[in-house]
Amino acid sequence: MAVLAGIIAGNVGVMALEWLSMTLFPIPESINVRTPEGLKEYMEQAPVGSLLLVVVAWVAGSFLSALVCTILAKSDQLRLGLILGALMLVFTLINLIGFPHPWWMWVMAIAGIMPAAYLGVKTGMKKTIVP
Repeated sequence: MAVLAGIIAGNVGVMALEWLSMTLFPIPESINVRTPEGLKEYMEQAPVGSLLLVVVAWVAGSFLSALVCTILAKSDQLRLGLILGALMLVFTLINLIGFPHPWWMWVMAIAGIMPAAYLGVKTGMKKTIVP
């Protein structure tokens, strides 16, 4: 239950911040991001702020997933939280591989996701619900 809640919390966090990015930096109507060509075109001209917010979303999602899992887990909190961080990293890598991203997004995501999960675990251990 704790793992599932962590996965849901992490994904909701990612979706919320990515929605914020798209709200602050709307995709031009002339670009169809539903095609590989349009997505590539957008990524070549996307505002840095938009892309930065996406990386923040990935890192924050890792933190949230580990935090929620740790608060709800009765045991193995560190292991479970880091496993969720690793899952977030795998999903992010799939996204990065799926279509072109600037090199700095790769660096920031890879460097930030696991430390964020660890921080989520450490923060969650201070708030663990004791039955």
